[in-house]
Amino acid sequence: MTITSASSETTQSVEAMLAAKYYFDATGIKPYVFGGAGIADYSLTETELSAESGSAPSTTTTAINSQIDPMFTAGFGLNFPVANDLGVFIQGKESFILVPTTSVTTSNSTLTETGTVGGVVTDTTFEGGLSFDIR
Repeated sequence: MTITSASSETTQSVEAMLAAKYYFDATGIKPYVFGGAGIADYSLTETELSAESGSAPSTTTTAINSQIDPMFTAGFGLNFPVANDLGVFIQGKESFILVPTTSVTTSNSTLTETGTVGGVVTDTTFEGGLSFDIR
């Protein structure tokens, strides 16, 4: 008997946060660091496809419902001045989403599993965009 298995995981999060930035003294390109706290609407879906030789494949999907969780973030960046009160930025950030522990049961035609998921989910992101100085 041969068992073939493949799995995939999809995460989605939407963030809302308040952050503070500290710009270092520099002329021209301005480096900065930032940190903040807020909330994230986080969801996770895992899909597993498995098949035994000679039988039809079965699919198992486990989903954690979308939920609002607290989060913290920290990062660094560079702001390039383009015009008066207008700049272009690039930044890297690390977000920490605090997901409560949830009991999850998955099953297909031959197997039922129960487990827990949760804890701290980390997300590393690199971003770019326009920055406007409001005075």
